[in-house]
Amino acid sequence: MKIRVAKDAFAELDDLMEGASEVEEESEEELSVHEEIESMIPSEVSVKHKRLSKRPLTAVAINILGTLAYTADKAGNITAWDLSTMSVRWKRPSLGLSHPSGHPALKSFSKMPNRGPIEGHYGAVMSLSVSHDSVLLASGGKDKILALWDAETGAPVESFAMYRDTILSVRFAPNNRSLFTTCADRTIRLYDTDDKVLVQNMYGHQSAVLDIAVLNDNRAASIAHDGSVRVWRPAQESQLVFRPDHNPDGVAMIDSQTFLSIGEGGQLCLWTTAKKKPIATINIAIDGAWLTAIKYLPEMNAAIVGDARGHVMLVDVSPGQRSMEVRRVLEVPGVVTGIAAAGDKVVVSVSREHRLGRWEALKGFTNGLARIYFKAE
Repeated sequence: MKIRVAKDAFAELDDLMEGASEVEEESEEELSVHEEIESMIPSEVSVKHKRLSKRPLTAVAINILGTLAYTADKAGNITAWDLSTMSVRWKRPSLGLSHPSGHPALKSFSKMPNRGPIEGHYGAVMSLSVSHDSVLLASGGKDKILALWDAETGAPVESFAMYRDTILSVRFAPNNRSLFTTCADRTIRLYDTDDKVLVQNMYGHQSAVLDIAVLNDNRAASIAHDGSVRVWRPAQESQLVFRPDHNPDGVAMIDSQTFLSIGEGGQLCLWTTAKKKPIATINIAIDGAWLTAIKYLPEMNAAIVGDARGHVMLVDVSPGQRSMEVRRVLEVPGVVTGIAAAGDKVVVSVSREHRLGRWEALKGFTNGLARIYFKAE
């Protein structure tokens, strides 16, 4: 993998050849919101919450039709929910907090090692993702196993156990069944889930890779404990490296040239691959709360951001104006541990504690699923 810092790689980006300007060494621009952004967020927004589990929820996913939502928890359970009735469609219960031998043995139906379907996870499941055609559900967690399930029935399909540490994020590409995973062992892996093979290992981060956002099978952005944000082009084996002035804790891609990141200090940053620093930054922390999750909604040109104090913020994003503005603040009874969307159908997993640790369990917070409803004018 060729590691290319942003300054050296701009000339090689095909989609930036026209109109690309020389990279400037500019300080991060703190923007108070003066410009009026034409909002596409519906005028009426409401939220409904349902308590689901005694175990802290760690992740949420939704199918393309917005009919099924999937949740995972720190015990290792995976549950599919019918969103029309909030009843359980299927459940894959945990096999225990840890395997007696330290690592599950996989059934192999080929000559390839570390392969084969599993009946469930051991320990916390940290991330979920549904394929673009709603056929496969991917999961990964503390047992170091990437598992594929039938999204409709929950039947096991395949799994991979070549990881050396906790799997922290799994994301399907929205245009095909390419699957990206990130791990605490500092690696990013790309799979072809049609052929069920590992396509590529991607290296560059110097510590645990916390999250990845995927635009397509050849463009993704990741953040890690090393404080960097990296934009990847797997087919070219290249990456751009960006270093915000804060510890990033989440990332979302807008298009091939622009992306968003959130920080523990409440920063929401808007980036372009043509600049080494954010083109816009606003601090949206409420009472100093840690920002914990982000999702971009292209239909509304808006981002949904959750924090550790029970707030979900709807933010208008205008890359052309280099502006962002908080339009709505919704309250949910828990730490936001995940946000998933299918069109204008948005689900948010909330928990009594952060998905990565137990620094605090907040009184009055619950483990459940919040659904956000939009009503047009």
